[in-house]
Amino acid sequence: MKLYLYYFKKIIKNLLFLLILTLIIFLVYKIKSISNWFLLDNKRLEVISSSKIAIISFIEHGHEDNYLPAIKTVRCYALHNNYSYVLLNDIDYPEFNKECKQGEFYFKRHCVIAYYLHQKKDIFEYALIIDADVALINPRHKLEYFLPKGNEEIIFYDRMFNDEIMAGSYMLKNSQYSRQFLIWFADYYFKVPKYNDGYDNVALHAAFLDYVKDKKFTKQYNHCMKIWSTASGYDLNMIFVSCMRWIIKKYSDNSSKDFASFDNGKLIVLSKYSNRRWCRDTWLTSWKFCRNDFFLHGYKTNEYLKEGYTFLNEFNPTDKECLREEYLWIWEYNKSSIVNCKIIKNSIKDWINFVDYDNSKNLHASGVLRI
Repeated sequence: MKLYLYYFKKIIKNLLFLLILTLIIFLVYKIKSISNWFLLDNKRLEVISSSKIAIISFIEHGHEDNYLPAIKTVRCYALHNNYSYVLLNDIDYPEFNKECKQGEFYFKRHCVIAYYLHQKKDIFEYALIIDADVALINPRHKLEYFLPKGNEEIIFYDRMFNDEIMAGSYMLKNSQYSRQFLIWFADYYFKVPKYNDGYDNVALHAAFLDYVKDKKFTKQYNHCMKIWSTASGYDLNMIFVSCMRWIIKKYSDNSSKDFASFDNGKLIVLSKYSNRRWCRDTWLTSWKFCRNDFFLHGYKTNEYLKEGYTFLNEFNPTDKECLREEYLWIWEYNKSSIVNCKIIKNSIKDWINFVDYDNSKNLHASGVLRI
């Protein structure tokens, strides 16, 4: 009987040892797989205090619930990295209403952001402006990598699914130049043709060209502006955008495939190919993403509940969890949402090819090439 108990205890000890060993191997594998997914090359990080960087969204007062899936991810990311996350609205900051008289939300936001940054010029040196429905997907990316450098003041980027410069997100130095450009842009609310419905997305191209142009291409410019004066609906607005982008490219300081620069390198527009892009629309790849993605645009609450499923469980961490060193575990993804970056790259390439074709068609329809 004693011999039996001896061997029984020995077997139990061996089984416990194997169980613990299996658990350790599993945890090491899981940590390694998460680390590999998050692994990024951040060698180009700029030397700047993270407390000098703000992430800012302008949102209609009381509408936070419409964007909670996005807001929670950005808030946690900012808290962990010591960035400031600011949700602006014109109700809580009534002092800006005296200067920002634009009667439409999308234009007014650029004005309010400019005056807010002026108010905080001794606190924030840089700012990332994003729509409230932009979610943080890969928290291992650092904003410092994407900030303006050298002579750069404001960085915009091309949208993937058309020829627009994205109006809702940009990186900037908190300088007088940047703030003045935003106010210049916001005031195009007063110049939008009466029946145009392109909002700031379309008006940005008129504001941008007027800011950088000289007396060249006057006939082409007047022709494009005439298109804008009667444009209504997506197709006509895109003809105007393609017309203006054709002229805008003539003023670029460089011929890089990755970006165009203007006004002695102060204004930057990142191309669809640039690795410095920080955001794209999530629906372009059916809510799928890869480790190269940073922010994704389109995380409205109703859309996320219907299409998203990015996370296995509701993303609702506490401040304490966000501040932990091992906070990467909070981003517990639904594995079906994560794909190889080659798949994302190929999908984006398809969109680029489509836009190239569509832009060529719009250019010919505009008639600017015949002037």
